[in-house]
Amino acid sequence: MRKLTVILPAILFLCLIGCGSNQPLQMTAIQLGRTVNSDHTVGGFTTTFTPDDSIYLAVLTGGAGSGTIRVRWKYGEHVIDEPKKQVSYNQAAATDFVEWALPQIPDERQRHVVTRDREGATADELIAELGVSRANLYKLRQRGHEALARLKEQWDA
Repeated sequence: MRKLTVILPAILFLCLIGCGSNQPLQMTAIQLGRTVNSDHTVGGFTTTFTPDDSIYLAVLTGGAGSGTIRVRWKYGEHVIDEPKKQVSYNQAAATDFVEWALPQIPDERQRHVVTRDREGATADELIAELGVSRANLYKLRQRGHEALARLKEQWDA
């Protein structure tokens, strides 16, 4: 199986821009991995991924502030995506670019698969939970990620 190694300086360009607030957003850490915890931080930090892995990024901020969080995802010289999100916090926070979309995935089983994937559930666990075949699980996962891609267009608008 081919692996993808993510090197933060080459893959990620992060920019925090103040948006007129007296308190600009202060980034304290960037986390990269395969799962996201319930508090929006990344679980299981890594920079090595397989082609089937989901890649999650969390930006941790310190204290109150507001601004725009932007991320530029690149593979080599090719820009894959450039999501951005306007945020305003009264305290330290972690921002995950997928969290807002999960409740909006219309199919309950697709939403369950994407959510449990983020929690680090194995394929065997999901097969047992849903009572589906491995092929059906992979199709649910694919359709769940396709739903996230459609919702991302709304995020970027």
